[in-house]
Amino acid sequence: MKGGPAEKGYSMFKNRFLLFTAVFFAAAVSLPYIWGMMMSAPGWHFTGFTRNIDDMAVYMSWVTQNASGGPVTYNLFQPDRGGLQFNVYTIALGLLARALARVCSVPSAAALHAARAVQAFFLPFAFYSFSGFFLKKESFRKWALLVFLFGSGFGFLCPASVDRWQPEAITFMSAYLNPLFTVSLILMLLCLKNVFSGKPFFGAVFLLLLGNIHTYDVVIVAALWGGYAVRELVRSKDLRAFGANLAWGLFGSLSTLFNLYLYLRDPIYKSRVDTVISSPEPWYVLTGFGLPLLLAFASLYMYRKGTLDIRKIWIAVFWLVAGLAVIYIPFSQQRKFIMGYMIPVALLAGPAAAILFSRAKNAKRIAAAAFVALIAVTNIANMGQDMSLLLSNQTAARFCPYISGEDTEIMEWVKKNTSLCCDVITAPPQLALLIPGYTGRRVYYGHWSETPEYNKKLKEYMEMCRGGRLAGSVAILPADAENAPAHTIYKTQSYKIVLPE
Repeated sequence: MKGGPAEKGYSMFKNRFLLFTAVFFAAAVSLPYIWGMMMSAPGWHFTGFTRNIDDMAVYMSWVTQNASGGPVTYNLFQPDRGGLQFNVYTIALGLLARALARVCSVPSAAALHAARAVQAFFLPFAFYSFSGFFLKKESFRKWALLVFLFGSGFGFLCPASVDRWQPEAITFMSAYLNPLFTVSLILMLLCLKNVFSGKPFFGAVFLLLLGNIHTYDVVIVAALWGGYAVRELVRSKDLRAFGANLAWGLFGSLSTLFNLYLYLRDPIYKSRVDTVISSPEPWYVLTGFGLPLLLAFASLYMYRKGTLDIRKIWIAVFWLVAGLAVIYIPFSQQRKFIMGYMIPVALLAGPAAAILFSRAKNAKRIAAAAFVALIAVTNIANMGQDMSLLLSNQTAARFCPYISGEDTEIMEWVKKNTSLCCDVITAPPQLALLIPGYTGRRVYYGHWSETPEYNKKLKEYMEMCRGGRLAGSVAILPADAENAPAHTIYKTQSYKIVLPE
């Protein structure tokens, strides 16, 4: 009988499972940052980031610009005004950063971390709701959720596997390192859930947001939406439903078309997108999903034998195949299309994992914990490496996670004494990377991908330190740099700020 005490107890257990999983996941992806703050030495400031600091510096620059009140952002990692962007996500974080400015010194970093933690908490709920479209049994959905959140591959044995170095591929690494990736995963799940439920209007709304926030993900979502619409047309011959899917799909693509317009009209934006970031060999993609992928194949085998019930399994299988195909489309940043691939892997791996561990009737919690530890080995190794590197002020992407009091002093001077619209700052690599996010000022060079001809401009800075011609309107040089044809206007123990004469 529905609504009885047994069902209420079961429902409560389900909610407790989700709540506990969400809290544990959000805490797990925050652990290295808590460690980083605890390890800060006197006189040193933790940037708030443990890996891929160069990418986070870009997001900080966008949030800092939006916090100043403007709805659009520009590429601050090069001397020319360009790289225009309109991103509703960073606008929202900019408003949050403006509120946080009263209580913290780097509000853009604080806003990014607040978003990261909140999104990590809600991501499990989004996937669990989405999984109900495919998996009828609650046990299947629970194990699928664990695979989705904590799954990784054989990167602990093979460093070239994508789970070792590519956050887009692995849910845990995305939630740990990049809030932009986490919100994109949530939007992908919400969009496809509405499409598969026959609600293309709401799917279009979420696709519109996704195309604006992280355009690359639209490719796989469009492939899945299109495949679903065509199959439903063949199955039901319902032209009206097909027309609705087509119309709302085109509407949801407007934000993507706007970014395509920027790509065609803005050479700085185009230069950034054209940076070559190729996908690795297929072997390293497959090993990156390791045991979860093997479990997915096990579920497919059981389904084929008629011993497993998975609804709409063709969608998950299509995603498995199409997800591998799109990352080899001849496009400069093809590897970014891997985002969300753990979704179909988890949907298929969950049932096999549930059956495999079903014999642990009296030790389900122990079995679940052991399974999570098993599939999360590479994620644990990645976090362990990052936490270890923090002790020596290093990160996996060469930039330092801690900056000295002098560094913050220099950036405060830049923020107070330079112009947002007119000045271009030339600085050492570490400061050049952080100045846009910390101060909102433009730099002559600063990011390997955002700065056109980055290596050439870095060499120019090295020449400046040896007395060469100054580039930009304000230069930050080492205090012992050879005298350039310039006028020193500010000096610390390690730096001097000079103006061209």
